[in-house]
Parts: sequence; C-alpha cells; structure tokens
Amino acid sequence: MGKVHIVISEMEINCRAALLLAMVYAAVVSGTGNAQDTIFPAIISFGDSSVDVGNNNHRPTYFKANYPPYGKDYMNHKPTGRFCNGKLLKLWDLRGMHLHILVEKQQEETCFLEPTLRQLHPDAIPLSKQLEYFKAYQKKLEKVAGGVKSREIIRDALLNKVYTPHQYSSYLVSVFAGFVKKLYSLGARRVGVTSLLPLGCVPEARNFVKYSHQGCVSSINNVALQFNKKINLTTETLQEQLPGLKIVVLNIFEPLYDLIRSPAKYGFVETRRGCCATAGRRSGTMSVLCNPKSRRSCANATEYVFWDNVHPTEAANQYNMNTCNKMALVLLAVVFAFVAGTHAQDTLVPAIITFGDSAVDVGNNDYLPTLFKANYPPYGRDFVNHKPTGRFCNGKLATDITAETLGFKTYPPAYLSPEASGKNLLIGANFASAASGYDDKAAIVNHAIPLTQQLQYFKEYKGKLAKVAGSNKSDTIIKGALYLLSAGSSDFVQNYYVNPYLNKVYTADQYGSYLVGAFTTFIKGLYGLGARKIGVTSLPPLGCLPAARTLFGYHESGCVSRLNTDAQQFNKKINAAASSLQKQLPGSTIVIFDIFKPLYDLVQSPSSQGFKEARRGCCGTGTVETTSLLCNPKSPGTCPNATQYVFWDSVHPSQAANQVLADALIVQGISLIG
Repeated sequence: MGKVHIVISEMEINCRAALLLAMVYAAVVSGTGNAQDTIFPAIISFGDSSVDVGNNNHRPTYFKANYPPYGKDYMNHKPTGRFCNGKLLKLWDLRGMHLHILVEKQQEETCFLEPTLRQLHPDAIPLSKQLEYFKAYQKKLEKVAGGVKSREIIRDALLNKVYTPHQYSSYLVSVFAGFVKKLYSLGARRVGVTSLLPLGCVPEARNFVKYSHQGCVSSINNVALQFNKKINLTTETLQEQLPGLKIVVLNIFEPLYDLIRSPAKYGFVETRRGCCATAGRRSGTMSVLCNPKSRRSCANATEYVFWDNVHPTEAANQYNMNTCNKMALVLLAVVFAFVAGTHAQDTLVPAIITFGDSAVDVGNNDYLPTLFKANYPPYGRDFVNHKPTGRFCNGKLATDITAETLGFKTYPPAYLSPEASGKNLLIGANFASAASGYDDKAAIVNHAIPLTQQLQYFKEYKGKLAKVAGSNKSDTIIKGALYLLSAGSSDFVQNYYVNPYLNKVYTADQYGSYLVGAFTTFIKGLYGLGARKIGVTSLPPLGCLPAARTLFGYHESGCVSRLNTDAQQFNKKINAAASSLQKQLPGSTIVIFDIFKPLYDLVQSPSSQGFKEARRGCCGTGTVETTSLLCNPKSPGTCPNATQYVFWDSVHPSQAANQVLADALIVQGISLIG
C-alpha cells in the first residue's frame, strides 16, 4: 500500500483527475406539463472540470479552457471553457428537446479535502462555498420566478454532483454524506452521483508511475473500486434516512475500463495519451502545455479517447450514446427512474408488449407450421445457454437489450409458448411472428400470425392477466406498459419486390400507402384495448440487407439505392400517420424509432464502431440465408466470430449490431418512459 499512498498524494496535487465521462445533462420531452416541456424544470450542477462549462473563465486560475485548441470542434469552433475539443457528454439532439442548464459557480478544482484544497489551489471553490452560491442562486431565482415557482423549480430540479476524491478514506465518504444532507435541506430531492472511473487508466495517472506504460495502474484502479463500494453503501443509507430523496450512483468504472482496454472495438486508436500537445506527460490540461502554440497535437481527435491528459474527446463522449457502451444506457435509465418512480418489480415500465415480425419474434413461430423458424443451430449460439429460442439472431434482439436496460431480469415470453402463463404474464408478452407484417394476406400465405390475429391474442392476454393479477393491477399494467411494433420489412422484401401481381400493378409508393393504412387501423385497435405508450420501428435501409443486394443489386457495388429510397418514402408516410394519430387519440404517446439512419451508418462505416463486415451475414455465405433451408447446422462458411459482422444472416442484424440499434431505440424513446 506504500506505492498507492504515494500515488494518491501526487493526485492530491491534481484534483483535475476528473471523471472521464460526465453526467448527461439533458431535458427531454415527456409531456409532464412543465412550461418548457422538459422532464425537469431545471438542472443544477456542482463539481469539477468534467462538467464545468465556463465558470473558471471568470476566476484567477491556471485551470481554464477558454482558449484554443479547446472547443475547436464545438459550436462555431470556439472555446467556451469546456475542457474538451467539443461537447461534454453528448447533449442529446431529440425532437422537441429543450436544454436548460442552470449552473451557479461551478468550479474545476473542487475536491473533498477542503483544507488541502485551499493550500494547493486558493482560487478553487470548495463544496461548502458552492452551497453558499446555491443559496444565493435561490434568492435570485425567487426574484425572477416568484416564491411559489422558485420553490417548485428547486424541489423538482435534477441536481448532479460529480466527485473526484484525493484519497480513499471514510472521511471522504462522510464529507459526501454531509454535502448531500445539506443539499437535501436546501430542497434537492433528485440527486445523481457518478462513481469513480478507472483512475489508473487516465494518462495523467499513468505518468505518476514509471511502469504504467505497460497499461493501467492496477493499484489506483483498486482504490477506485473500493471507494465505489463504500459510496454505494452510503447512498443506500442516505436514501433510507431522508424521506423523498432519490439518489443514484452511476457506475462509470466498468464501461470506461472496457473502452480503454479495447479501443479498436469502438473505432478508437489511442488511449494512453491525449490529443492536445504531448498530452502524455504531466499537467497536460493547463494553458502552459495545451494552448494554440502547442506542438505535436493530433490532427484527428476522433481517434483519441482523451483530449488532454484527463478529459475525454467529443468522440469519446459521443461513444456513450452511439455504441455498445452500457454506461449510456445506465445514465438514461437513471433519468427515467427519476421520472417513472419504481414498480413492484423494479422496472421502469410495468410490462413490455411486442407485436410484429422476425426482428422481434422470440419464438412464436416455433409453434407454427411455417418455414420461417429459427429454433435450431446456429441461431442462438451466443444467447443464454447457447441454445436457439426462435430468435432470428446469434444472440439477443434489440428489444431484449432494451428490456434489460429498463430493468427486466427476464424477457416477456412468446405468447404461444408454454412459458406464457401464470406470473410470467405480469411482465408482458410477445405476439410477434416472423414473416408477418402490415399486409395480412402476405402473413397468411407465409403461415405467420397476421397483425389482426396478434391483436386478438392481446385481447385474450388481457383476460388471462386479469385472472392472475386482479382487475385493478392488470389495468395499471396495461395502461403503463410499453408497446413495441416492428413491421414492414417482410411486406416489401418477401412480398412486394418478389410478387409480380403486386409490383406490376402498384408502385412502391402506392403499396406503402396501403401498408400505412393498415398501420393506422392497428394502432387505433391497440389504443382501444388500453395501450397508451407505443413505439414503432421505421423501415431499415432495405437496400443494404445482404439478401437485397444479392437479389436486387444487379451491378450495384453498394446498397440498392432504389430500395432505400422506397424505405425512406415509407418512413415519411408512417411518421406523418403517427403524428396524426397522436392528435386523434387523447393521452397517447406514439414514437417512430428511426432505425434507418443508425443501421445505414453502420453499414457504410462498420469500422467506426468495431465491425469488419457489413456486406454479408455471418451464417453460411451470408448472402441469401435466412431460413432453415440455407442457414442451418450444416451451412458451410459460417463465421467463428459474429461480433465482427453487422448481419447474422442475410436479413437480420447480429447481436452486436442489435446493441447499436438498442442504444438508438432507448434514446429516441425517452418520452415513452414515465
């Protein structure tokens, strides 16, 4: 422990060894009735350089970032005081989003040990002083908004505290507890706290130890892990002691450690040093070493995890929202939890109820006389217990990953399976059927479950649920459930494009209008049965599916542009229909999940997110396989590592790609939670 003590003492000299990825500060549309249409009326921040947006610009301190090259990739390419080349953890660009960040005297060099802090950095603002500023802010707010309104804002605001400790000790935790209690006494009720990141992986921390060039400093990381355990226990105690307090610790250690250990997997090149100047030697965050005249600064910050010796690049911040990184999902889930409260099963919605096609079928077709099944190897080889379940994937579907993010420990069962009975019905059910879609006639020909029949099964499910849960509880579940619908791909790829009786009579646009009509009828029927929160996937880039390239690509070297154009036109129609339906159906929230863009971006630039192959699937040749006739245990050429492939078979994404899509779904669907 001697070496550890020496390292921590060095770290005391540099409180700016801040958390790599800051809290998400975003207010998103939720229909809560606030004047500004945000979940929270205000966001009030305390902390250090991870979240400082410019307070140090107005302080006599070396620790500033209001000069180039800081901010070179920010709005207007100007520095703002953010310790980054661009945005701090990506400010979400969601439809209808309004961002309201109210920061009062946030300071970069803020740490727990205030006596030491004042000796080392006399210009830093201690936490106790930040609280005094917060009191002053309350008085200013009262003058602007009035007494009643200001109290409402303070009561409902989301207050975020980022902690960067000097050393692992009970004293730090007691100071943390005291701060939260004071914050609580001033009206705070929703507090998000980040854990320590893997401090031993920060370039500046590596510089303190001579052998650190070989990797992260494990002794420092162990200290961070131990502190995180203690801070978690303390927050549990605080929540029990303080009525109405909702306090959550965000675990950022594991996802960040994964990124640093496997940067190539997520499209990064460099993790050991930052982009700005040398950024691999000491004090790479001050203007003395990172400034407009700095030499050796990298040309492309998107390849770097760190911007300087401590702070992340914008690319690393965006990574949290756009890749497999679980941290982004955890942060989102916490925001949801603040709004939604808790359910008996500790999930953010009481149930998930799914309709649609093979993209979301979890095994209903196993019980049907149809060719469109996936209950045999190699399907499911990377799923739980490495067994096929009927999912058209090597592992989890995007909806499985979404369910996990929302707190579900098990997945809603396929309605036709024996598991769809008793208490299993309390978390929802899955009615989806591969080869189904908006066109009932095509589903019937394929011996799949048409959407109209899926709706009838849902009505039957409601009756079973009432018997299990009782009338009142079942009504609550039905009203609060998240409803998901995935359809349209089979209608075009397996029906319209290969059926001359359709494509010779109707244009793709006309057929799309017919499908949108069926969609409208389905949503109205679902609403009539109690659904209020409905998420619907758009069409993917149909022309980029390996099967589509094989069958319709002819001499095109890339995606089939004609099919992609058809998909985009359909997506416009279904978005317009959803907007119209939401106006017609009181209390409904209908979100169209745009899966076209994230999947298209993945296909066009697979290496940017750690993939190697996007033109063909993993199973067999990967160009035409999708049923047992072509993708089966005897299929030659099946790849050994599906994580490198965007597609599992010639139509369906791999589990790795589904993770990317799930990230997009959860971000776009925030308004459905709560």
